[in-house]
Formats: sequence, C-alpha cells, structure tokens
Amino acid sequence: MPINPWMLAGAAAPLVYVAAVVVGGWMTPGFSHVGAPISVLIMAGAPAAWALNPLFTVYNALMIVFAVGLRTAFRERGVAIGLLAPTLLAFTGLTGIVMGFYPTDPLGAPMTSTGVMHAWLAGVASVATMLAVLRVGLKLRREAGWRRFAGYSLATLFVIVASGALAAVLAAQMSPVMGLWERVTIAAFEQWVLVTALVLVRRG
Repeated sequence: MPINPWMLAGAAAPLVYVAAVVVGGWMTPGFSHVGAPISVLIMAGAPAAWALNPLFTVYNALMIVFAVGLRTAFRERGVAIGLLAPTLLAFTGLTGIVMGFYPTDPLGAPMTSTGVMHAWLAGVASVATMLAVLRVGLKLRREAGWRRFAGYSLATLFVIVASGALAAVLAAQMSPVMGLWERVTIAAFEQWVLVTALVLVRRG
C-alpha cells in the first residue's frame, strides 16, 4: 500500500509548530517559555509575528490536510473511525488560521474585542481537539489490533484535560509557570498527531 501523503502532512505539522515556537522565542527578547503563553509571540507588535504568522498558517494548513485524509487512511487499514474526529481536527486547523487575524492582547493589558475573540477561538479549538482524540480512542478500543493505540489515545486525552485545566487556572492567576503547563497541554496533542500519522504510515 503506498504511503498516504496526507499522513505525511500530519507528521510534518507538529514539527512545524515546534520550530515556530522555538524560533519565536529566540527572536523575542526576554521571552520565557516557562512564564509566557505562546500567543504572546504573535500578539500585535510582537517582534517575531511577521515570521511566525506564516509558519502557524502552514501548520494549520497541514493539520487540515491530515484531517482530510485521516478517515481514508484508517479505512484502508481495515477500521472505521467515522467523520466526526476528522471534521473536528479540520475545524481546529481552520480555527487556527482565523486566530491569526485576532492577535491576543499583551499580558496584563485591558482586553479588547480582538483579544476576546482570540481567547474564544482558542477555547473552541481546545475543546475540538479533545473531542477528536476522545472519538478516535473510543472508536478504536473495540478494534482488534488497535486497542493499544486506543488506550494511548485515551491516556493522551487525560494529560490534555488535566494539564489544560491547570494551565487555565494558572493563567487566570498570572502564574510565573503558566507557560510551562500550556506547553505540556499542547505537546500532548502534538505528539498524538505525530504518533497517529507515523503509526498509519508504518501500518501501510
């Protein structure tokens, strides 16, 4: 079976995301990956925004491509995951692209309508990613040969929910470690995308 190019997009997307965050931190004087959320890197007037916005757009486009091919890739390997999870992942990618037009407000500054929209879109995208991972885990847990991956997906979801809740609480308190826990949450999802894509490529 030929390698599904859509899965290669899924494998590339997390790498592009990590590269964007690392480059953005390097380009932003005084930026702390432990203390600051990633959205600060692309807020209005951020020195790295001109470079990161295109990179994040590429990332989200790759996520959409991955989502479009996900159902077919599983079906070619004898399992049906339905349309819900791929639709949610595609929605996440599309939401990420729209967020680029609504940069977050500077930390501690009064919230503007643009900042409120950014926060709302980020919240919606977060829920969509969690539901997508949950859907895949539940769909595969009864499939012979896929139960281990289903368990891995559900364990990943637990990390996303637990660390995401903590990150939200710390962000509300302007904690000096809120950036760290945000990254734990995002990393859990990104590694799931990468592993999912690589598992499908290997099984092909």
